[in-house]
Amino acid sequence: CDVYLALVMTRNISKAVSAMDISQPAQQRQEQRFPESTQRCRNSSLAAFEDTEGQRILGLVATGQASPDHVHRFRQRLALTEQLRMATEERSRDTSAAPHTASQGDSSRTSQPQVGATASNAGLYTIPFCSFLTENPTVFHAVASLGDELVHRGFSKLCERDVWKLEIGGRYFVERNGSSLIAFTVGNKYEPGNGAAILTGHVDALTAKLKPIPKLNDKAGYIQLGVAPYAGGMNSTWWDRDLSVGGRVLVKEGDKIVSKLVKLGWPIARIPTLAPHFGAAANGPFNPETQMVPIIGLDNSDSSSDSTEGSWKRSILGGAGAFTATQPPRLVRAIAKQLGIKEQDYSSIVNWELELYDTQPATTGGLDREFIFAGRIDDKLCSWSALQALMNSSTYATRLSSVIKVVGLFDDEEIGSQLRQGARSNFLPSIMERI
Repeated sequence: CDVYLALVMTRNISKAVSAMDISQPAQQRQEQRFPESTQRCRNSSLAAFEDTEGQRILGLVATGQASPDHVHRFRQRLALTEQLRMATEERSRDTSAAPHTASQGDSSRTSQPQVGATASNAGLYTIPFCSFLTENPTVFHAVASLGDELVHRGFSKLCERDVWKLEIGGRYFVERNGSSLIAFTVGNKYEPGNGAAILTGHVDALTAKLKPIPKLNDKAGYIQLGVAPYAGGMNSTWWDRDLSVGGRVLVKEGDKIVSKLVKLGWPIARIPTLAPHFGAAANGPFNPETQMVPIIGLDNSDSSSDSTEGSWKRSILGGAGAFTATQPPRLVRAIAKQLGIKEQDYSSIVNWELELYDTQPATTGGLDREFIFAGRIDDKLCSWSALQALMNSSTYATRLSSVIKVVGLFDDEEIGSQLRQGARSNFLPSIMERI
């Protein structure tokens, strides 16, 4: 369980916004000419929280003490803030489009709305980030969630196989393998050769992935699950934790293969350890293939025809030759039930990529709740912050921009980045060439 200062995250976002907004001479000139108006517009980003009730809700969210109802009202006020920001931008559009001369006191002629991260509004980012970590335990969930948020914020999704028709001022993103994502905006003043401001991170994390055929002999009446460590996963920090399974499942629907996300909503696995007073047997060293294996249930060989005593029996779920016939029957039923697939349709499951994850939710901690206690922070912290910076870079800033702003979130960084969705693949170079 990693521990990070909440303040570090907001500083990351602030630095990211600064990095994304380089090469903005026109914007800087406006700030110098109209400092009072610029500051007033920045402060307006919290206009929906200026009343007493708003301050109370803001305080509860910032300290992690908000109830579901408070969170709902908080999100409603954030929506109002977004409406106020967009209205301010609309009023300033004509002014920003045409040059004018004005005195320093003419503060009504310009505005530079921003949603910025500061040390005083850490709660605005901390709670959503914790929710992001908890609700998206696998790389597939994380990329899908970020893609949905980009669409909600006005970005258009592209496909690598299609012909692209990009527009000046446009905002776009593209995914690869469902586990990597590149988002970018094209400044209104961009010209070929101006270059790009690029921020990158990775969204994969240390974990344990299910083996293609995770069959293991039952031991001492317990059903075991065959898993393989991904990067540094399956070390001692995984012992005695409430683990579940999630990932993506490939399902045949008609003539198409559809990818569906799944995560079981309860702990199904644990890697148990012996108490220290058992002596040498509890101290190791341990064989990861035979002594650090997750258990997922009891062997019901006396009451079930799916198992034979002391061994894992290949089932016939889905019929002979089906993928589901090579998997633990009870796990197949749990996954299929989660996806709404009936038993007679088990053969429609053609493959899956599943992994273990810790079910403990991300939360804030410390006497003043200044810490974030969570797993999978590395490197979702930087990835989430970079994408927030790109989305929070307003349309007003895009109109003044003369560069391409790019955020790349990659998979497989923990194991060398050399697969087709990794940072050393052709993903980023090919996207930059097409832009």
